Amino acid sequence: MKFLYYHLSNQKYYMTYKSVWKINTAFENQPFNIWKLCENYDFGNIEYLQGACGLISGIKNNLLFITRYPQNIEIIDLEGIKENKIPIIDNKNLIHNHCFMPLTINNEKIINHFILFCKNIVLLIEYDEKDGTFFYEKLPICEYLKYYTNYSFVYIYNYIFLFGGKSSNGEYTDFIYKFSMKPRTWEKANFKLPIPMSATFSIFTDNNKIYIIVGLTNDQKTLDTNLCINIEECFEKRELLDILSCTVTQIKLERPYSVPIIRERIVENKYAENIDIDAFNKLENIENEIKHLKAQLSSFKSRENVPTTMEDIWSSDGIVNENKKKSLHKI
Repeated sequence: MKFLYYHLSNQKYYMTYKSVWKINTAFENQPFNIWKLCENYDFGNIEYLQGACGLISGIKNNLLFITRYPQNIEIIDLEGIKENKIPIIDNKNLIHNHCFMPLTINNEKIINHFILFCKNIVLLIEYDEKDGTFFYEKLPICEYLKYYTNYSFVYIYNYIFLFGGKSSNGEYTDFIYKFSMKPRTWEKANFKLPIPMSATFSIFTDNNKIYIIVGLTNDQKTLDTNLCINIEECFEKRELLDILSCTVTQIKLERPYSVPIIRERIVENKYAENIDIDAFNKLENIENEIKHLKAQLSSFKSRENVPTTMEDIWSSDGIVNENKKKSLHKI
């Protein structure tokens, strides 16, 4: 990972970063975490970097794209620290404090595809890494964007959300707008930020929450409280159902059939949930009794047959009569 640093003396530095918590012996001989001077590398005036936005993309994930004032896209090869400056499509408006983000489909980034919002500039941008050329497609313009900049933004499930902003008259807003990539339509969210704010930073986390941090309030004071928004609050019910439907479809495509073991576990769980504990205990007692009777029956079968004669059967003092007497005595 490489970082760029712009010094006030108009000098540029870069650093190859390595985490101190990870051990990788394969690259021990390479210099890490040391700032190096970028020679013959000109960004222009430092004022041009105010309100700039940057993204990393490329087939090798080694290209840094910076959109900045007045209407330029800087392409920096982080492996060789080489610069290529390309003007954005002709437009009368200047670019600053805007929205510049990667295009994603089902929360997966599409390499070298970007979206840019700034006033009446709304573009879908594609970069051909082989030819080094850009392709632009104009998207519908939002009336809100014509007058506001300095908003923060996040991209969630093919929706782009813009939070707050500052108008050309210096007014702050608490509005939230969203752009849907499928129908390519703009819509105002059904709720607002708690206070008007500008120059914030928004991030969407793995726990399905949006965090809005830093920034300025309407009275030019620094925002001293971070905001947390549940993702469910940002969508309408129909949009949530659409997201759920797309997610289910994607899961089916990734695993078109149920794993047998999982299916057996599901049946077992349903059986365990519906079972009657008392009936189970009764059944267990009956099974124990049956086992006991079978054991007795086996013992009877295993006894040796006692030889008898006619006298034992018919005589008054024979075995048969003696057994009868014993039985009557017990009764």
